[in-house]
Amino acid sequence: MPTKAVTKKEKTKVTTKKKKDLRLSATMLKTWLQCPLQFQLNYIERLPQPANTSFSLGNAVHHALELANISLMKTHKQFTNEEVEEFVQEFRDYLAKTHLDSMEYFESGATMVRGELLGLDLNERVIDAEVEFDITTPEGVRIYGFIDKVSQVNETTIKITDYKTSKIAMSWDEAKVDEQLSMYDLAATVLYPQFPNRILELKYVRLGQSLTSNRTDIAQFEFRREIASIFKAIKEYRDNPPKQRPDGYYNDKCHWCAYNKKCPAYNQQLSENMANDFVPVTELTDSTAIEELQKVSLREKALKEHKDNVKLWLAQRIENDPETDVTNGTHMINPMCSSRRYYDAEKLASLLTVDQLVEIASVSSTKVTKLLNTISDPDLKREVESAAFVKVGNPQYRIKKR
Repeated sequence: MPTKAVTKKEKTKVTTKKKKDLRLSATMLKTWLQCPLQFQLNYIERLPQPANTSFSLGNAVHHALELANISLMKTHKQFTNEEVEEFVQEFRDYLAKTHLDSMEYFESGATMVRGELLGLDLNERVIDAEVEFDITTPEGVRIYGFIDKVSQVNETTIKITDYKTSKIAMSWDEAKVDEQLSMYDLAATVLYPQFPNRILELKYVRLGQSLTSNRTDIAQFEFRREIASIFKAIKEYRDNPPKQRPDGYYNDKCHWCAYNKKCPAYNQQLSENMANDFVPVTELTDSTAIEELQKVSLREKALKEHKDNVKLWLAQRIENDPETDVTNGTHMINPMCSSRRYYDAEKLASLLTVDQLVEIASVSSTKVTKLLNTISDPDLKREVESAAFVKVGNPQYRIKKR
């Protein structure tokens, strides 16, 4: 369970603009359920959010795939390598307008776009792309959002696809109750009444994975009743906001929150004494083990972010004044560059046998994807793709709600 922080209260700063009719988006819904302080700062005080490179990357990938899906609605045919590269360039042009902290996002995003467009399932016809919905439920709840892609599977079934660029995929159990998918299912019922069956898909383009779910009529009815209660609570909160900011909830999403620097609950985890309150391993129980894993994971992410910022400051400091040591009197910074040894691939290929090359070579999936873009023979392309296999690594222990 999230830990409620005991914090010094701050007065609420409410905008004086005329209140508009409330529209409930999936993001607003999740924020309300996740943290009252985040909701307060975002939807009541409307504080600006700092630039987020991961968010910019996701928007750029979505932009390129939206253009590709609009094209598929007209042509319904596999893209050529040249066409794929045109959409990749659309991604680059979009991303170039944002503030990046690393050029590596260009390559990773291009790989996502290529991987998605080269693996199209033409058995499904794209019938809509970037669909905006603004509808009112029978309970009077106005819901709003965008659907990335709608495909017709057969005469009675459509697939609602939401693209994800995250590094971690949701579990099937999580997808089964995910608020965003439930909202898409509800919207699709109104937008596409001619299709009684709806498949909900999360397409993880970074991972090359797809996760599908669905909602029964009973589940959709229960979701409508639930968001009706939440919609009412949000409206009452918006119309009569508290005089002081609510406490923040410490949870595993804090690291990605745009307002974590303003949250005492989050910053408390960075305090000097934070390493002294761990439960000894010999005293762990099922309950405390989950709490410890959540606590350590959040602190690890927060510390890594802070360490990266400190290193960036040091790099700029040394660049500005390279002749003066960075020192505190007892210690100093000693800049070092790591090095690796490489071999010329073409020369090795001329010296070694095929068996010897197979023994020492490793294949980059990213470079294979790029190579596939240059292969025009469809049979050869399928043969190359058939050489792919998946290795399952060590288990990752993630925390989810029951």
